[in-house]
Amino acid sequence: MVTVVGTAAWAVALVVLLIVRDSLPAGQRWWIWTCVSGVLMGLFALWYVPRLKRGRARAAARRAQSAPRDNGSNTVSSTDTPGRSTRS
Repeated sequence: MVTVVGTAAWAVALVVLLIVRDSLPAGQRWWIWTCVSGVLMGLFALWYVPRLKRGRARAAARRAQSAPRDNGSNTVSSTDTPGRSTRS
């Protein structure tokens, strides 16, 4: 959602700058190319981020399948805690 909003904002800024391009001072026209870059990076992110998320989900699923099964208990015995002694 953030990528969509950001890309749309760059696109709106680009349209506005293209409309007022003739009234922009020559030293400020670089903003047009900044907006073009923002739109292009946003489009790349819209393509890349879903693939990244799917890859991470597949890796997590592989790790979950290969991990030993847990009995669900979160308790730790005193003998399992390194550096702690129950002796006085």
